[in-house]
Formats: sequence, structure tokens, C-alpha cells
Amino acid sequence: MNYNEVSTLRELTSVIDLKEKEFPHIIIVDLPHIDDDKKVIFQLKKNEKLKDTKFVVISQDASIGDAKKYSQLGFEAFLPKPLKQEELLKVISTILGDSRKSGEIVTRHLANEISCKGINVLVAEDNPINQKLIMAILNKMGCTFDVAPNGHEAIEKIKKKNYDVCLMDIMMPVMGGIEATRIIRSELKLSVPIIALSAATMESDVKESLISGMDDFLSKPIDANKLQQKLFKWGKSL
Repeated sequence: MNYNEVSTLRELTSVIDLKEKEFPHIIIVDLPHIDDDKKVIFQLKKNEKLKDTKFVVISQDASIGDAKKYSQLGFEAFLPKPLKQEELLKVISTILGDSRKSGEIVTRHLANEISCKGINVLVAEDNPINQKLIMAILNKMGCTFDVAPNGHEAIEKIKKKNYDVCLMDIMMPVMGGIEATRIIRSELKLSVPIIALSAATMESDVKESLISGMDDFLSKPIDANKLQQKLFKWGKSL
């Protein structure tokens, strides 16, 4: 992802005026005093060269009602500081993917809601309570999913269907997650991202899961925010 940096909106206007091609897909504006720059913002939004450009504003002095104010100014997304890298990536993914409603400004809350929408997940988990919990979280995030109660059934499902991510419990009857992962990697030669699920969180447990071919590790009990972060990381890319 290439980027350029300018100090002011007026400098940005001058840079855009000189460009003949390769206009920015996204402009991120850090505005501590947005009211002083409204005229320049309107000029940029009306610039024909930027007709397909998305505008994101980040602000240190955020308050209630700011998202609506920025939306009226033509911004597609708003993020208050302090800002995490993953939050910015989610917002960029959302506005470039055009998965929001028409005219709806993207905030960190909206980006969180739809960042994992449409990801197809295989849940390999034998515990009915954990199954229901994970299914509820995936439903809320808009994911599609199938459930397998053991590693053997997980393998059979993966043979028949392509999944974006597999959540693989380590300890299951019939066949555990470690053995199932080794088969998926060595025999089926599949690269589907596999996230280990386990209540055992010692360094040796994490290491064993990664050595078997798993890509990541998520401890139990399952935290919805952490699961969302893992799915965003492995299920979608910018």
C-alpha cells in the first residue's frame, strides 16, 4: 500500500491539482480543528479528480455527534484517537469493500460489526455449550459456518467444501485437533487458515499447535472481540 503525506489540506489541494493520474483511493485527514478547514474540504470533495476517493477523518478531540457532523461534510469514515492499526485496517477494508449502507459513515463500531461479514467458518468443537457460544458470536458478525463435533468430521467437511477459516478445538473425541490439522496439511495439502481453540494456554501447548500446522491460537473461554480479530486477520485481507 503506497502513501504520501502532507502537512495541511491546502497543501493536499495543491498536490492533487498537479497530478494527472494515480489519484488516491483514500485520503486520511487528521483534523484537530475541522471547522477552520470546512471550505477546503468542500473544495476537495467537489474535485473531479477525487470523485472515487474515500475520505477518512481522525480526531483527537472527539465528542458525541462528531460522526454525524463529519458525515455531513462528506467523510466516509470517522475514527477518534487513540487509534489502533487494526481499527484503521478494518475501516479501510469496509469503505473500499463498499459494504456499508448508502450515505452511512463508518465508525469503529460499524467496522467491527461488518468486518467479518461473509466469512465462511468451519467450527470443529465437541462441547455443546462452546458450540452455541461460538455460533452466536459468528451469527452476530454475519459469518456463515458449519459445525463438526470432532476432527474426523472436520476433515470430511473440508474435503467437500472450501472454508475461509477453521476454528479447531485441540481436545476432541474420535480425533483431536492436532491430528486433524496434520492430515489437512500433509495428506490433503490444504492451506485453509486453522485457529487452535484450547483452555490449555502454556507455551508448550501453543507451540505444539503451531508445529502441527495451525496458524494461530485462541484461548478458552472464547472472547468475542478476540475471535473477531482472529477472523479478520485470517479470513479477509485488504
